[in-house]
Amino acid sequence: DFQQSVFSPSINHQMAEYLELHKLDGKILTNYPIETILDLEETSKSFLFQDLSVLQELLADDTIGYLLYPSTSSQVVKDWIEQQVASGDMVIVFTSSDFITYTSVKIID
Repeated sequence: DFQQSVFSPSINHQMAEYLELHKLDGKILTNYPIETILDLEETSKSFLFQDLSVLQELLADDTIGYLLYPSTSSQVVKDWIEQQVASGDMVIVFTSSDFITYTSVKIID
């Protein structure tokens, strides 16, 4: 499918594979155009991953279930996400490095 071959085919494939095996448990917060590539318009929200306080405000909204964030995110944001993974509040779903490295994490309730 052409749409899945644009931007990062690896991210597109890994996300499509995840969706085949799992029902989405919340919206995906990302700056990647996943909504148009995988037809997920109602299940994603755009965010640049530069401001930790804004990220934390967005996560206070219980509708966010996943992050798909780039390696170009601010270091403070990446460090905070890594702390959440280390504490078990988030779990890594996949990492892809086709173009810019992106990591997908699932938020644990």
